[in-house]
Amino acid sequence: MKLDFDLRARVHALETEARKRDFNGIWSFAPCIRSTMCHFDPVIISQKDVLEFLAEVENLLPDTLVDIEFPGRMIVFPIALDNRWNCEALERYMSTIRSKAVYLPSNIDYLAQNNSLEGGATEALEKLMGSSWLVFGVGFYLACPFLVPIDPRCRLVGQKMNPSRTYTPSGAVGIAGPVAAIYPVVSPGGYQLFGRTLPAWQTWGKGADFNPERPWLLRPFDQVSFMPVTEDRYIEIEQEFNAGQYKFQIEPTVFSMATYTGFVKAIANQVAEFTDKRAEAAARVGARENMLLHEWLAQKELEASRLNTGESFETYHNYEAVF
Repeated sequence: MKLDFDLRARVHALETEARKRDFNGIWSFAPCIRSTMCHFDPVIISQKDVLEFLAEVENLLPDTLVDIEFPGRMIVFPIALDNRWNCEALERYMSTIRSKAVYLPSNIDYLAQNNSLEGGATEALEKLMGSSWLVFGVGFYLACPFLVPIDPRCRLVGQKMNPSRTYTPSGAVGIAGPVAAIYPVVSPGGYQLFGRTLPAWQTWGKGADFNPERPWLLRPFDQVSFMPVTEDRYIEIEQEFNAGQYKFQIEPTVFSMATYTGFVKAIANQVAEFTDKRAEAAARVGARENMLLHEWLAQKELEASRLNTGESFETYHNYEAVF
């Protein structure tokens, strides 16, 4: 998947223009990284009419969106970096699913290696905190937000865990590819975890920033800034959030495509150097992961074959039965 801010801007502009027309039968849009899903009522309108309407709207957009601006909000999320809850999730994964992988025992160490960061986990976290993040999409389940660092020098990439975790704490923040997500509730997952923040979802809509009809906080083209806090402070904030007493720091802002394009051009050489090193490192780490994955799969096959041949649990695991 190629990350493309211009394409994402075009999708957002299409949705914005379509909503202005209030076309009867179209209920909502669910955008993500490079596309959008249109939810419509087939009793009111046909798929053919929906497609014709969207094509008409798209044709009204200018060929280039370099001068367009999207209003949004800058929202501060407290985050406990490299925290005990994520570590517990990884320990559970290692003891029940897979014990050896390039992303184990530390997802953050893995991100440093996969992105050619000589400063290790410390530099990886500095990169991740070094940029505000643009909300590319809100959806998947329980309004899970997908975020991308605005500064391309801070875009770390990582694979998904394979197999996925069966447990991820609510509010965990992780990366897969170049995209981060904030887990809205306790759930399975495969993103590489680096912190824990407050969910952007409040099931009962409690709190000044939520309501029962809209129990989620973020919208596409909002911007997120992470504010590191201690684990003790996070516990206090989480209790306030769960009680509906926490108020996010929110300010209006604008995402300017012209400003973003100019910024990226000004740092083009730095970005090219970073992405080249990142690609080389990812290839090396990926090769090592393939080896470890094949070893793990072979071990699983061996275990299955031994069990199928009738070896007892005690014999296979060298356990001495005690009666």
